[in-house]
Amino acid sequence: MSMNPPEYDPTDAEGQPPDNTVPFPVPEPRQEPESLEDLLVMVQDARSQVRDLNKSLGDIASFIRTQKKQDKQLRSELSNAKGVLEKLRDIAA
Repeated sequence: MSMNPPEYDPTDAEGQPPDNTVPFPVPEPRQEPESLEDLLVMVQDARSQVRDLNKSLGDIASFIRTQKKQDKQLRSELSNAKGVLEKLRDIAA
């Protein structure tokens, strides 16, 4: 008796891809510049995209810094509360 698992048969899926797959984005083909103006436009577009990406990265970094500050403050408050509770426990004992 063989214990091999059954192989995937794409014809069993009724023409539908499996639910656990993620489509892979296909990049658009690069356009070759036909003139210097086209090349300049491509450079300006790339510069604009880099500027937008840089702004997004700055926003993410700012968010992370804010979260770290809040986390540090919360940990400090919890530590203080723990100390107060330990003192109360000692007094009650």
